[in-house]
Amino acid sequence: DHIYNRRMQQLSIRINKHAVWLLAGILLLAAALRFWGLDTGLPNMSRPDEQNISRPVVQTVLQSFFNGHPSLNPEFFIYPSLYMYMLTLAYGVYYLLGHLAGSFNNGADFIRLYLDNWYSFHLISRSISALMGVATVWTMYQLGLAFFRNRLQALLCALLLALTYLHIRDSHFGVTDVPGTLWVTLSLWLSVVYYRTQQQKHLYYALVMAGLAASTKYPAGLVALAPLSAWWQFKKASGLTPLDCLNRPSLLKECLKLAGVLFGVFLLASPYILLDFQRFLADFLSQSNTMKQTHYLDLGRAWFHHPKFSFWYGLGSLYFLSGLAGIVLALRGKAKSLHAVLLIYAVVYYVLIGNTYVTFARYIIPVIPVLTLYSVLCAGFLASRVRRQNPRLFLSKNALMILIIALFAVQPLWLSLQFNKVAAAPDTRTLARAWLLENIHPEEAVGVGMSLSHIEMPTAYKKVYLAPIENPPPPGTRFRSFVAAEKARFAPKPNNLRNEFNITTYGDTDALKQLGIRYVAIGVTPLTLYTTPDFEVEKLENPEKFKRVATFLPFTKKMTEIDPVIFDQLDGLYIPFSDFTGVTAPGPEIRIYEVL
Repeated sequence: DHIYNRRMQQLSIRINKHAVWLLAGILLLAAALRFWGLDTGLPNMSRPDEQNISRPVVQTVLQSFFNGHPSLNPEFFIYPSLYMYMLTLAYGVYYLLGHLAGSFNNGADFIRLYLDNWYSFHLISRSISALMGVATVWTMYQLGLAFFRNRLQALLCALLLALTYLHIRDSHFGVTDVPGTLWVTLSLWLSVVYYRTQQQKHLYYALVMAGLAASTKYPAGLVALAPLSAWWQFKKASGLTPLDCLNRPSLLKECLKLAGVLFGVFLLASPYILLDFQRFLADFLSQSNTMKQTHYLDLGRAWFHHPKFSFWYGLGSLYFLSGLAGIVLALRGKAKSLHAVLLIYAVVYYVLIGNTYVTFARYIIPVIPVLTLYSVLCAGFLASRVRRQNPRLFLSKNALMILIIALFAVQPLWLSLQFNKVAAAPDTRTLARAWLLENIHPEEAVGVGMSLSHIEMPTAYKKVYLAPIENPPPPGTRFRSFVAAEKARFAPKPNNLRNEFNITTYGDTDALKQLGIRYVAIGVTPLTLYTTPDFEVEKLENPEKFKRVATFLPFTKKMTEIDPVIFDQLDGLYIPFSDFTGVTAPGPEIRIYEVL
């Protein structure tokens, strides 16, 4: 026992002494996993939301500066504005550097580059997201240190999040989920520090971070429940009741002050939510209605989908189950009030997100830090139990805990490596774009299936979206008469900025010829929402009207052998979520046909 205790003490001293270097190594690992394959899919859209965020920044905010009437109103409130303002600053620096280097003569050149090829713009946005993902790993260490008050467990928290597959995957894209999670983790950390120290400044810091979280991703603002629950526990311990908030002017004043900090920061970071309230309300209600309905594809309630899919593969089965087990162990312990600070937020957030039919896996990223914390707690419990039952075991408790965390991390690390390997390969859409640019002239047009609307062509080339019919014609219906009846709903709609049009069907060769379309490109993929319907593919497999001239394959096996269940079906990301067997590149199978 004496020798064992001495070795444990020596190990703790070494960990404390080298914690900075160990954390630096974990951060470098986290950065490598998040920046590897960062340009996947570009210059095409791998995530439509990337364009939805960058477009208001470039074509509304920066355009107003170029026109001499500067305004920070993005005129788009599906997302709050903080991340857009971060991009505004980054793109502004990009323009100034390019202008000094002679790449941009004026703002019009800058806008034109965005419309022609937004590769560099989205790469900047993704770099910011990846950096914020790495910063979240550092914050996870601070949260673990405040929670466990043990450097080894704090380092294991950071390591586990650094290797979390879902967090790594979505750090590759310039959307709000990973940046919002950084502010969430900061708020949770400061909430635990406030709980430990009862210093008011940490309460206000936590609310500031919660306001920034809400201004990055609306539901992430629920993290304010963490500092507020800690604050109320202290008030409750002093004998106060909820009615006292109304009866006691001093307490009411304090409540208003806390609310003022939270909402003040939120509105300061997204001011036009108030200044352009009518537009905000319209966008917000539109998004709320979308969340209440099936998002084109009914995968059931998110409550049931996330545990069996998003958590099971996004964290790994052992990681996820150990997190749940850690929560159970925590609730059976003595320090329930500390756990309430974290769990009230996590439960309310999950209930809110789960009460929808929109099942994007990335929507549950803001609760991952909580599960990471309790997974490490479970590992500590298991290590202690093993040591207690096997006192002569040559491994120390700390060594056992490290081994257990390594076991939890095997599956997410393997999936992360597989994902990054595929993401770094040339995308089939990028290969198809290069082929088209080599084989057509600017005066010719390209027909691109709506399911493949993410193939981007420069504005010098006319791009025609070939919209598939929503419902196939019933048996016995003449296809042409059915198409004629549908044309009113799919009338050509020109987009002057990107030179794009819509027509109804791939098989309408008369319309194709009138628009000067020489080649038609379609995509076939296990992603149900993004594949070309079979009855439309049949129209293109007509040797009298079309000739297939190129095919780009992302799989080594047949499309029929790919299990659609392994994809995050609602997301337009052409990379599997869980099984990468036979996958060689991102993107759908692309077929290019020449119009004869």
